[in-house]
Amino acid sequence: MFNKRELDSRYEVNMEDYHKKIHIEGKIAFDIAKNVVLPQVLCAYSNALKTNEMAKTQGFYAVDGYARELGDKLKELEAAVAQMEAALGDKHEAILDAMANLRIIVDKIESIVPDEKWPLPKYREMLFIY
Repeated sequence: MFNKRELDSRYEVNMEDYHKKIHIEGKIAFDIAKNVVLPQVLCAYSNALKTNEMAKTQGFYAVDGYARELGDKLKELEAAVAQMEAALGDKHEAILDAMANLRIIVDKIESIVPDEKWPLPKYREMLFIY
């Protein structure tokens, strides 16, 4: 059995370990969002805009709902990436909040970007990996 001082010491060590892990996870989430997801969404958005313009120049009515939705999500993603970057210099609660927000936005984007253009395994795909 541990005395109070030993318990306090273990608590402090475990909390420090927890905070380090949260910071590492936040940094990884930021890096993936900034260096993998964001460039892919920018590319998909650019391609959607080009497709709409090509359709318009050929006299077709371009349905630009996909491009509009992707553009809106791109703005949200950019804001979430900035929030994540700012949170990395803050306490672990801010990092957890920023990661949760980033996750929500990336999940929404993941559901609208075609599978062949998504650079990572999709969440639904990972659920069934054995």
